[in-house]
Amino acid sequence: MRQDAGYLDILRTDAVRTPATAAYRVTFSPEGNRDVYLRGEDGLRSFLKDAGITAGHSDQAVSALREDPERVIEDVRLTPHQVTTLGFWSDVTA
Repeated sequence: MRQDAGYLDILRTDAVRTPATAAYRVTFSPEGNRDVYLRGEDGLRSFLKDAGITAGHSDQAVSALREDPERVIEDVRLTPHQVTTLGFWSDVTA
C-alpha cells in the first residue's frame, strides 16, 4: 500500500491555553490541499492517533504547543485513504 511521506504542521490558532478550549490548525505537507481545524487537546490527541502518531509523540506535541504556537511532526506517512479521511484532501477546487 502506497504511503505519502510528509510532515504535520500544527498551529495553535488562539491565545486561550486551557486544554479544553485550545484551537489548532493542522496541515499535512506536501500532499494535503486542505487544513483541518480542531478544538481542545483531547481532540488534537485523538486526531494524531488516527494519523498513526504514537502516544509519546502526541504528548510531546501537545506539551510543546502549550508554550509555543507551532509544532512540526516530521516523517509522517499516510496512505491516500488516510489523507482523505483525515480531511487533508478534497477533489473539489474553487
